[in-house]
Amino acid sequence: MPRLERPLDAGDTPLLRFAAGLRALRAHAGNPTYRELSTLAHYSTAVLCDAAGGRKLPSKAVTLAFVAACDGDPSEWAARWREVADQLAPDRPPPSLESAPYPGLAAFQISDAARFFGREKLLAELLEHVRSHRFVGVFGASGSGKSSLLRAGLAAQASGPVVVMTPGVSPLEECAVRLGALTGDSAAMLHTEFAADPGNLHLRISQALADSSEDLLLIVDQFEEIFTLGADSGPFIEALVHAATTERSRVRVVLGVRADFFGHCGSVPALRDALRDRTVLVGAMTPDELREAVTRPAAEVGLTVETALVTRIIADAGKESGALPLVSHALRETWQRRQGIALTLAAYEAAGGIQHAIARTAEAVFTHLDPAQQAAARQVFLRLVAISDEDTKRRLRRAELDAGDSAVLAALTASRLVTVGQDHVEITHEALISHWPRLRDWLGEDRDGLRTHRLLTDAAAEWTALDRDPGSLYRGTRLALAQDWSQRSDVRLCADERAFLDASTHATRRQSRRLRRLVALLVALLVAVSGTTVYSVIQQHSTADALRRVALQKVEDEVRSDSPGDPSVVAALAVADYRLDPTPQHRGQLLRWSGIPASVPAARSSAVFSATGTFAASVDGMGKITLLAGPDLKPGKELPARGARVRSIAVAPNGRHVAVSYEDGETALWDTSPSSGPTLVRTWTGRQTYVAFNGDGTGLAIGDVVSGPSNGTSTNSRLELWNVDEPRRDQPMKTLTEPWSQTAFAADAPRAVVRASAPGALTWNDPTNPATARNELEAVSLPVAEAQSDRFVLVATPSEFARGPASLFDVAPDGKADQDQPLSSRVNLQFQPLFNRDGSLAVLPDGTNGVAVWDVHHPQQYAALSGWPGQVLAAAITPDGRLAVITTETQLVVPLDVEPAIAGICRGLVTPLRQHVQAEWSSYFPDMDVPYPCPEWP
Repeated sequence: MPRLERPLDAGDTPLLRFAAGLRALRAHAGNPTYRELSTLAHYSTAVLCDAAGGRKLPSKAVTLAFVAACDGDPSEWAARWREVADQLAPDRPPPSLESAPYPGLAAFQISDAARFFGREKLLAELLEHVRSHRFVGVFGASGSGKSSLLRAGLAAQASGPVVVMTPGVSPLEECAVRLGALTGDSAAMLHTEFAADPGNLHLRISQALADSSEDLLLIVDQFEEIFTLGADSGPFIEALVHAATTERSRVRVVLGVRADFFGHCGSVPALRDALRDRTVLVGAMTPDELREAVTRPAAEVGLTVETALVTRIIADAGKESGALPLVSHALRETWQRRQGIALTLAAYEAAGGIQHAIARTAEAVFTHLDPAQQAAARQVFLRLVAISDEDTKRRLRRAELDAGDSAVLAALTASRLVTVGQDHVEITHEALISHWPRLRDWLGEDRDGLRTHRLLTDAAAEWTALDRDPGSLYRGTRLALAQDWSQRSDVRLCADERAFLDASTHATRRQSRRLRRLVALLVALLVAVSGTTVYSVIQQHSTADALRRVALQKVEDEVRSDSPGDPSVVAALAVADYRLDPTPQHRGQLLRWSGIPASVPAARSSAVFSATGTFAASVDGMGKITLLAGPDLKPGKELPARGARVRSIAVAPNGRHVAVSYEDGETALWDTSPSSGPTLVRTWTGRQTYVAFNGDGTGLAIGDVVSGPSNGTSTNSRLELWNVDEPRRDQPMKTLTEPWSQTAFAADAPRAVVRASAPGALTWNDPTNPATARNELEAVSLPVAEAQSDRFVLVATPSEFARGPASLFDVAPDGKADQDQPLSSRVNLQFQPLFNRDGSLAVLPDGTNGVAVWDVHHPQQYAALSGWPGQVLAAAITPDGRLAVITTETQLVVPLDVEPAIAGICRGLVTPLRQHVQAEWSSYFPDMDVPYPCPEWP
C-alpha cells in the first residue's frame, strides 16, 4: 500500500505555493503513485516526495523531471522555478574576497594562496623549471588559470623578492614603476635609464640585491599585451632577456602568455632563443584537480559542497574552453545564494551555472542602471575591448573616461566585472567578452568603426605624450576615415581625442589653403608661359597680366594671413588691395588693419559691451572679470574673484552697472562708478541664469532658462524685472511666467525686447509698461538675436545647426512690421546684432567667426571683416561711429568709413617707417605702377 503524502505546512510562502502547484499537477495527471513517477522521471521516490514536500526548493532538473512525468509544460515550470529561486535568494552581500572562498572572474592573488588548490602538480613542475632556468614562459589558453598559477602559486612560494607586473601600453615605464616600488628609487629616473640602455635593468637589479643572496623573481603576466596594445616592446624585451641571460644575472624572469600568442613570441628572435626548451604548458584541470579546486576553498571557511553540485560542475566544465574563471564566478554566485553552510546544486542552477552566470550578473548590473548610466556603461565597455580576430580585453587609461562615469565604474567594480587600478581600468576577465550577449552585440555593430576609434585613441595619446607635436597629427586618408567615423558614430570621444581630431582638421585646412595658393600661382605662371608660345605680340601682355595676378594674390595672402609680417607693411598693402579691387572683402580687410590691437591680460571666454561701446566687461577661462574702458578699451579694474564660474554677464548702457549670474545660482549687481573700485550693490539667489539691462539702464531682467520642448522654450520659466535705482526693494517691478527662451533689450531705441515667446513670435514692450506688448513679428524661429534703429528691426534667427538667415523688418511709424528683407544666409549668435547711430549700417556675425557690415538702405553688404586673432565674442558701435570688437585674444576699435581708415593708417606710418614700407613696395608689386597708399608720399 503506498504511503500517504504528508500535508503541507500552514502558511502562504513562495515555496509552499510551488509545492502545492506540483501536487495539483500530479492530481491533474490522475494521482500516479510516487513509485510510478519514479519510473517515468528516473529519480528516486524520496527525491520526488521532497520536491513536492514544501520544505526546500528542488533542483531545476528534478522539477522538470517531475513535471514531464505528470505531462506538464516544462517551459512554464522552468519560469516558475526561476521566479521562486529568485524570491528565495537571500539579499546578496557586497562582493568581498576576504569572505568569499572564490575570487570570481578575478585571478587568485598572492594573498589568496591559502585557498588556491588543484594545481599542486603543475606548480611543482613550474618551480623546477624556474630553479633550473632564469627565463621561463608559461603558456595556456585564456581561462586556463595562468595568472592564478603565477600569483597564488609561484609568487606566493618564492623565498626572495618578487615583482609581478603586466606590460600595459608602456611596458618599460611599468617595469620602472614596479622596480622603483621595490628599491625606493625614482620611477622616472629608472625609466630614463632603461630607455637609454636596456642593459641598465640588470645593473639596477644587481645593485638592489647586492647585500642579498636571493635572486629577484620578475613575473610578467599577460605578456600578450606586448602584441595587442601596440606597445614599443623592443627595449622591454631586450631588457628582460639581457637581465636574465647575462653571466652575472640576479633575476629569474617568468612570462605568462596566452597560448594563441606562442607564434608571436617565436617571431621575436630574442624571445625565441630565450624560451627554447624553457616553457610550461597550462592545460585544463583533471576531474580530481577540479574537485579539489571546488571543495577545498569552501572547506577552508567551514562550508560544504553538495556532491551533486561537484559532479555537475565537473560535467559542465568539460563542455567549456577556458572554464576556470566561469567556474569560479558561478561558485561565487552560488556562495551568495548558499543555504546555511551548504553550497547546493539548486543555488548553482539559480545563479545560471557556468554557461549563464557571467551574463546574468552583467545583465543584472546593467539593467539596474538608469538610461544615462546605461549609455555611459556601453561607452566604457566598448573602450575596454581590443578589436581583433579574437577580441581581447584592453587596459583603459582613466583619462579616456568622463567625470560622470564614476558611478558606472563603481557599479561595475562592485560586481567584479571590471577592475580599477590607480590610473587604468580593465575587464576582470576576457570570459565576459565571449559570454555576455549584449556586449557581443555592441562589438558586432560597427567593428571597422571601433578599429578606427582604437587607432584614433592611440594616436591622440601619442600626440599628447609628444607635447602636441604637429608632426604626429592625422592627415590624408587617416583623417578622412576618422572624421567620417566620428560624424556617424554615437561613440563618445574623450577630451584628448576631440582635441587631436580638431587639431588635425585645422592643420589640414591650413595646408589646403597653402596648396590652393600654390596651385593658383602655378596656374597663373602656366597661363603666362603658355601664352608666350602662341603669339609674340600677346606674350608681353600675358606675362604682365600673370605677374599682376601673382602680385595681387601675394598681397591678399599677406593681408589675410593669420600670422602676417610687419603690421605696418600689411596695413599699407590693405589700402593698395582695396584701391585696386574695392570689394566688401577688401574694404573689410582695410578697416580691420586700420585699428591697432590692444594688449589683453588673458584669453577670454565671453565679453559684453555697454551701449556706447566705450565700456565693456570680459570673462577669462577661470571666471575672472576684467572691466575695459576708454576709446581703446584698455583693461582696468577687476571684479573680486569668486569660486563659481560665470554663466551670464550684462553691462548697463551707460556703463555704470555690471550684472553677473554665476553657475552656483547667485546673481550679483555691481556699481562700477566709484573711483575706489567696483562696489557690490546686491545679490539674488535662486536659479537665475540670464541677465540683461533695459535701454536706459534703469531696469535689470533676471530670468531662468530651462531646456524645454523642441521650439526652444520652457514651460516653467520665470523672468523678473528689477529697478536698478532701487535695488534694495524686496519685490521686482514685474514678473513674467509665460514661456520664453531669451531676453534682449535694445539700447539704441525706445522699444525694449523682453522675451521671445512660443510659438515663434518676437515681442517687444515699452520699458515703462513691460506687461503690454506693442508688436509681434510672427513666424520667427527661436532662438533670436535683435537690434533696432528708428526705422528698422534686424532679427537673426539661427537654425538648429546654429546658423540661419538674418531678416530686416521695415517698421512703420505706427509700430507695425511692414516687410522682410533677408540680409545673409549664414548667421550665428556669437554676438548681438546692432546698428550704427544713423541707422544706415547694420553689423552682425557672419557665421564664420567674422563680422558682416550691411548697407541697410539698399540693402547690400558693405564690408566683410575677418581674420580676427581669436574668436569674436562681442561688438559695439562707439559714439564717434567706430566699431569696437572683443575677441578671445585681443580687442580692436576700427572706423567703419574707408577714408578715416586710410587717414589713420597714413598717420601711423611716420617717416622712418614710411621709408621702410617704400623699400619693400617693389617686392610686392614688381614691374607694376601701383601708387603708394598715402597720397602725401612722393
